[in-house]
Amino acid sequence: MKYPMGTGSIIEVSILAGGKSSRMGQDKGMLQMGSQPMIQYLLDTFQCFDMPLHIIANHPNYRSLVYPVYEDLCIEKGPMGGLYTALLKSRSSLVLLISCDSPFISKTSIDRLLSNIEDEKIIVSVVQDIINPLFAIYPVSLVQKVWLNIQENKLKMTDFILESAHLKVGMDDIHKKDPFEFYNINSPSDVILCKSKWK
Repeated sequence: MKYPMGTGSIIEVSILAGGKSSRMGQDKGMLQMGSQPMIQYLLDTFQCFDMPLHIIANHPNYRSLVYPVYEDLCIEKGPMGGLYTALLKSRSSLVLLISCDSPFISKTSIDRLLSNIEDEKIIVSVVQDIINPLFAIYPVSLVQKVWLNIQENKLKMTDFILESAHLKVGMDDIHKKDPFEFYNINSPSDVILCKSKWK
């Protein structure tokens, strides 16, 4: 079954901003990039879509934003813990999970991911044959499976996807047009490197 676009009750956006940011030396999502913090780039992009949005973050600064903020329910479990929190807190059937350190994901890429939604499958983006678990759509029905993985300390997101029903969505053509599209910002040098994309 293909889902219609623009139906916020079906899918909810969850932005992960709860990482340690050890290489950055400060909280990444609220790092100023030009005229606005990093996370605002994604918030601006998702305004084009009729989907509810929340943020998974432990830092109090995110409370200043207009979106719901949930603290990680599983501390020290990385993105898998963030996924568990996102699925548990969602009121929708699906969660589009994305990391705050990929601020330049475009409407085109999001549209492509959404247009490939299928029942009970993880819809995951792929660039140059590499799966990106942090730009993917997860069925909320997987919440117990995620919890079991956490209990067993099986925290590798790619392994979880490959062990579940999934659909890979290629993004190579988009990446070729803009190499910064799927760029992860993890260090001060990364911030400088992508300065041409700042607003």
